[in-house]
Amino acid sequence: MNFNNANALNFSYLLIEFYKKIGLNEEELSVILVLDHLLSQGNNLTNSTALALNMTYDEKKIDAIMANLYERKLIEINIVNGTVSFSINPIKNILYKKFQESIFTEDELTKNNELEEVRSEILQNLEKMFERSLTPLEINRVSDWLSDDPDINIIREAVKEGFSKGYHSINQVDRSIVRRIRQAAMENDK
Repeated sequence: MNFNNANALNFSYLLIEFYKKIGLNEEELSVILVLDHLLSQGNNLTNSTALALNMTYDEKKIDAIMANLYERKLIEINIVNGTVSFSINPIKNILYKKFQESIFTEDELTKNNELEEVRSEILQNLEKMFERSLTPLEINRVSDWLSDDPDINIIREAVKEGFSKGYHSINQVDRSIVRRIRQAAMENDK
């Protein structure tokens, strides 16, 4: 899973679903939920006073819980121009990874990571070849190439051919891939 797309998942749901598995207790859970709520409303200056106004815990207890979360690297504390703010990105990343592990087997995770690396390599090579950034349609085309359990060597060879022949469009690379797939199929039929 690409963590850039992880925001599509409901953080509160994941937190409630996995909090025990990542070692949180109910007090920590409630502080993180309220902190997430305040942050989602654009309140970046959240502190124990603001949390205490929204909870039944006093500031001292919230400070102790926040310190514990910080020590365990589940939250970050940022100080900018003397202003303290909190970030829950570390726990979000942990939860997204737990979610990913819960829906994919280890082999699938390895394969997904390998495909993501290949996708990045191909995108970079195409950008070098075309001497420009790729359009969203071109990026989508590369994703399509990789979506159906492809022979990655065919794609790599087509990109290499594009470099050597000076291709200027994704359609030229696409035709090369189709031609190579057909050739491979004919060889397998013999």
